[in-house]
Amino acid sequence: SPDPPYPPLPDNALDVAKRNLEQDFVAAASVKQFNEFVVYAGAQLGWTRLNYARSNVDHTGQARAAIDKETRRRILDLNAIDAELVDYVTRRFAELIAQQDTAFTARVNRIRQRAESLGRLQSIYNRPAIRALRKTARRLIRHATGLRKA
Repeated sequence: SPDPPYPPLPDNALDVAKRNLEQDFVAAASVKQFNEFVVYAGAQLGWTRLNYARSNVDHTGQARAAIDKETRRRILDLNAIDAELVDYVTRRFAELIAQQDTAFTARVNRIRQRAESLGRLQSIYNRPAIRALRKTARRLIRHATGLRKA
């Protein structure tokens, strides 16, 4: 098997990464903790709008299944330090979340529900038939108002 396309990390790379996270970041979380992170960061940084729409989400698991076991093993071997850092970040953020009150959990649930709803609306909005309808509507409006495409 080929060598990775980058030089090996120094022996203390993981410790340096952990120290940088502790010193330089308000918080860090894994992708699986995204909703909790948005609510936590929002509270820490004074964000008032915490809505987002989910996109490019593989609900079927087909993308993961498309990678054969040998390739997956090789990827994990080449990224062992990264995986260890993700585990550290996940545990550290879970400890932080465990200290939050029930209002925090309610905010996380609300943002999760809103994100799913916005994602469904976005997927409808981006369907080919709806896109074609929007394009036709824009043409009709330009024609009716005498405006031309810039």
